[in-house]
Amino acid sequence: MILVFGSLYDEMTELMCSRLQQLNFEYFLIDTESNSSNKFTMKVLNGAKPNVIIESGDRIIQAKDISGIYCRFVNVKGRKKLYGMSKKETSVIYNENIAGYIRFIDNFPGIVVNRLNHSLSNESKTHHQLQIPRSE
Repeated sequence: MILVFGSLYDEMTELMCSRLQQLNFEYFLIDTESNSSNKFTMKVLNGAKPNVIIESGDRIIQAKDISGIYCRFVNVKGRKKLYGMSKKETSVIYNENIAGYIRFIDNFPGIVVNRLNHSLSNESKTHHQLQIPRSE
């Protein structure tokens, strides 16, 4: 199974999903524009590959089921504001979600197409904070 991070509001992600479907490749879309539809959990075990559990409805996906990742993070024009939030607050929440996805992708032990460079993460300082080791 191929894990796709992106939005169907983006033509390239939509094209990728259509092509995967045409080729009968199993894929799972993590919709980066939907803050409420993705239930996403990651556990990292010392000395082992991450045990990833992605849940969506009745579907459960584990790391052993994922052959690779395709990611495309873009700033979607006309992003809808979250209910009760300003446009700026919506942008902050979106960027925090992206930082979490980037963290997962950076730790994924397999093939990642379009892996982001750390220098491209300037929209989210959370990503940088995750890179700083905590002193105990």
